[in-house]
Amino acid sequence: MVHLDGIKAVIFDFDGLMVESESIAYQVWCEVLGQYGKNFTEEIYHNVIGRGPLESVEYLIEVLGLPLAPQELLETYWSARTERVCRDVSPAPGLLDLMQFLADRNLVLGVASNSPSRYVIEVLEVMGLAVYFGCVRCREDVVQGKPAADVYLAAAACLKVGHERCLALEDSPIGLQAALNAGMRCLVVPNEDLEGEDFSGAEGRFNSLREVLAALS
Repeated sequence: MVHLDGIKAVIFDFDGLMVESESIAYQVWCEVLGQYGKNFTEEIYHNVIGRGPLESVEYLIEVLGLPLAPQELLETYWSARTERVCRDVSPAPGLLDLMQFLADRNLVLGVASNSPSRYVIEVLEVMGLAVYFGCVRCREDVVQGKPAADVYLAAAACLKVGHERCLALEDSPIGLQAALNAGMRCLVVPNEDLEGEDFSGAEGRFNSLREVLAALS
């Protein structure tokens, strides 16, 4: 069991945890990079999961030798991804029940994401979930993205809750490290593409948000 004693806020990662958007992300990258005659391999995809938007495009430009400015690739990709996710995505199984459970216990909820805020907020609004969250903090809101602690500490400050009273929920080792760097407890529901990665330091590892809910007390 995972005890919530002393916890006042729960801060969620977004992609791969709240929404099953990673397969969409992969498809969009394949389409965008295909326009330039480049292949988006599974190895490259694995290396961008959890990175911030700018870090991801800078990595891709370097490893694929793309003749593009980072901002150009950033805008092209996130415009296409936002449109696709808003059209096709749905909340991860168990998310709504988990959020209601936490809200019923007067815990405040936040989002800490390495994705752009415009994208995160738009998808939350499309799914009707924005009203649940007292704060959304994303990569452009902080100096350093995950695995640095910045975005989690920013979300906690926005919620007016000390980091030691926050529980983080993550799906990637990069995100887990960010939560731990912020001094927070963290539960993980590993992204299916990261099952074999090191999640040392997590308080609990689960197969779904439904399992997280069943473990809380």
